[in-house]
Amino acid sequence: NDFTLIPGIDFAYVGHNLTVQAEVTLLELLRVRGEKSQADTAKTNLTSGIHVGYFFTDMVSFGVDLRYQRWLVAPGAIEKLRAANDDAGMDNASFALGPRVHIKAGASTWVRPGLSYGRGIDRPTNAAGANYQIVQLDVPVQF
Repeated sequence: NDFTLIPGIDFAYVGHNLTVQAEVTLLELLRVRGEKSQADTAKTNLTSGIHVGYFFTDMVSFGVDLRYQRWLVAPGAIEKLRAANDDAGMDNASFALGPRVHIKAGASTWVRPGLSYGRGIDRPTNAAGANYQIVQLDVPVQF
């Protein structure tokens, strides 16, 4: 029901086996239909993150991510939570870390499987009863 504009900016340093990256993205969600089920005509969300990665060898790297997300103009459901529970749901922070293996699979093809562990740092993702912990296996193929 929304059309979303997504401007963002990203800075990165890559060199000496080290990657340091920071990004900020603004999401402006504009309702284009569904006014009966969604009273909000617009919502604004800010996401940001920092990534630090290090290559121990040509084939093995390790990375750490810190992410933060905040509603600048929150949807009605979040505003109700906020009024009842001291900013609950307005923002959240999380981190993830883990190794990645880099395997050359052809002239210009790489397979980069990674295993990571992530969890919330603050409410609502680490509150009592919602202590989210994530183990993720992903296998991106670059060609």
